Amino acid sequence: MSGAALEPLVYGYVRVEENAPPGAVRRLEDELRALVESRGMCFGATFYDVVPGQRGGLRELTEELRRSESRLVVVPTLDHLSRHPGVRAELLNQLRDEARATVVPLAA
Repeated sequence: MSGAALEPLVYGYVRVEENAPPGAVRRLEDELRALVESRGMCFGATFYDVVPGQRGGLRELTEELRRSESRLVVVPTLDHLSRHPGVRAELLNQLRDEARATVVPLAA
């Protein structure tokens, strides 16, 4: 067995806006991937929520984080979790508590 270290695995999360212009979601994912890879880490996949108020993508992300034991999530901004500060804080706590994950925004 070689002594090569495995690159940390990172997942992305994007909340898709109803009126997102064509190609916008793909550009966001490309930016997330570029950030992760520029830091020497492995980009696993992006999870999406497209229906306002629904969190299916976030639930799937949480399950994948637990399964893979990955601990990092990148988002374009923290608003992609929620624009409401209280809800956003709850979701950050949920990811931390349920999957021991840290969420890192591409931009503040």
